[in-house]
Amino acid sequence: MLEALDDADMLRLATQQHRVLVTFNIADFVEVARRLANAREDHAGIILIHSQSYRRTEIGAIVGSLDDLLKSRSDLTNNVLYLTRDRS
Repeated sequence: MLEALDDADMLRLATQQHRVLVTFNIADFVEVARRLANAREDHAGIILIHSQSYRRTEIGAIVGSLDDLLKSRSDLTNNVLYLTRDRS
């Protein structure tokens, strides 16, 4: 079912389900976020992952970083954040 949705509808569905959308699709979702902001339409949040920060196969590292990020924020409504690897 999700494959049939365009990016904006996928973000709307995530928002209806009170879910933050996490994606490697930076170019498309930055544009979707811009369009929704211009239309004054809220979303639950977007976390963007750049392939130079994490490979798609690094699930454990991604989940750990997501967990840290989500513990540091109480609300991601209308936020677009980049997930970055702690290099310290």
